[in-house]
Amino acid sequence: MRPSLLLALILPLAPLGAQAANEHYLGYAYAPHGGAERYREEHWVVRDGARQTRLVLYRCPDGAAFARKWVRGGVDDPAPDFALFDQRDGYREGASRRDGERHVYMQARASAAMQNQKLPAVADPVIDAGFDAWLRAHWDPPAAPLQFLVPSRLAWAPLEVQVRDQPEPGQRTFRLRLDAWYGFAAPPLRVTYDRDSRRLRRFEGPSNLRDGNGGTQTVRIEFPADAELAPPTQQDMDAAAATPLTGRCD
Repeated sequence: MRPSLLLALILPLAPLGAQAANEHYLGYAYAPHGGAERYREEHWVVRDGARQTRLVLYRCPDGAAFARKWVRGGVDDPAPDFALFDQRDGYREGASRRDGERHVYMQARASAAMQNQKLPAVADPVIDAGFDAWLRAHWDPPAAPLQFLVPSRLAWAPLEVQVRDQPEPGQRTFRLRLDAWYGFAAPPLRVTYDRDSRRLRRFEGPSNLRDGNGGTQTVRIEFPADAELAPPTQQDMDAAAATPLTGRCD
């Protein structure tokens, strides 16, 4: 396992924060140098009372979808269930509760064996997009690290979150770093939020999605305000879920 993929698992945040209405929006991932578009992600969020379902389609620059992720849990839940599948190489990962216990799984590629592990109970657990809910509830992060799920390790890992100065007015930047024996080899990530709305506007660091050759890629993902679309219905989400996935991006 490549250490730089560990921190990338924090990438799938919920960029627009908790809102009362359903949400539909886009994010654009660019190469850090040169600015070429690597991929884009499209989010649908549908809420039903205190529960919410999130569908994310990851698309090639030409718009074809190549990966799909479901996130299910309570509104503002820092540790939801999730399931990610990448059609290009068959990579899978996810976490779910069964019989009161939480389990994590990972499959490195279509030809690899599926790995599963029951997780121990920990204080302050955070899973996948639940990091966004955790951060909005801890706008001034505590000094103690939270416990973040790293599916590639089938385990929790301590994650440090620190505020960093942001020269642009109205924004706040956080630095994220794994506090573990492999953390020294994993580059830190930076996430920048709108200070007033607490909405994610920029991510900088290694992506949780591999490039077309199966290697790690570093990206800058922008979540512009003008990429917020009309609130979706359950029917809109169902239609998006039926989108076929391609095996490669041309």
